[in-house]
Amino acid sequence: MLWGVEGSGAAPPGGARGGGKCRRPPAPDWLLEKGLDGQAATYVHVGWCWSAKKGGRTQGITRDQALQALTTSRIDPCPQCRPDTALEVLE
Repeated sequence: MLWGVEGSGAAPPGGARGGGKCRRPPAPDWLLEKGLDGQAATYVHVGWCWSAKKGGRTQGITRDQALQALTTSRIDPCPQCRPDTALEVLE
């Protein structure tokens, strides 16, 4: 059977059904960076922060979780992207 031939029933190579578009979840708006031990949180970041993407130890969090991390948990805001300013958190 040849793929692309009408009625052949064969799929294109690589499983590219549906036009080959890759579906990824949207990037998170806020990130929590963990320390080298993988446990303790070190910084809160805005989702686009270059510093957070460089480290690879981040997880996406919600706006409410970012606010809680900055206020209640007293986790430091990233000095490059300043999520505290974006969230309008005043010390």
